[in-house]
Amino acid sequence: MKKLLLSFLILASHHLFAAELEGVEFAETYKLGDSTLVLNGMGMRLATFVKVKVYAAGLYLEAKTSDGEKIIASDTKKVVRMVFKRDVDADVIQESWTEGFEKQCKKKELKTLLPSLAQLNALMSDMKDGEEMLYTFDQGTVEVFIGGASRGKVENNRMAQLLLGCWIGPKPPNKELKAGMLGKWLLSILGIINRASGGLRESNFFHAHQGLGS
Repeated sequence: MKKLLLSFLILASHHLFAAELEGVEFAETYKLGDSTLVLNGMGMRLATFVKVKVYAAGLYLEAKTSDGEKIIASDTKKVVRMVFKRDVDADVIQESWTEGFEKQCKKKELKTLLPSLAQLNALMSDMKDGEEMLYTFDQGTVEVFIGGASRGKVENNRMAQLLLGCWIGPKPPNKELKAGMLGKWLLSILGIINRASGGLRESNFFHAHQGLGS
């Protein structure tokens, strides 16, 4: 286990320098309007109890921070870039956002957000292995890009906060994803080690989750 941990620490230091995760490269900066955002962290979306790799996600911010609540509450510009590691149908992605919203707010609030959530889900598309989906956040407006082309915008600040929460909120789909995007590399690596050394076992720290949206 010590040798495995050392290997992953060396790998992590390489990733920090090269901005690469599981073969997916992330630029150190991203230009959004007049602002230059910096790569805050990268995480892997894992699904099902065997931790299937779904997509690698990078979070870009105006200034690096590991405080997820601060990121979600702030009105600063942000970008989330996702590169898929397998084929995923649009309806599965839509279901994941719907479930993510349901986890974060009460039914009364969710009811008021359903029109904006429907707008967001309408922008989704079937994704193939290697394809890119990108979300920009600017003053409460979320714009979705697929393959570099804009799919449309949704203007709702609360919806934007909840969408960010689907990755880095209190109930992320898998903790390795959140830890990596918040720049908490060691926690993300330990999650990978847990998967490598006993992917079929659940641990008290990293829970196994069913489905893309769970």
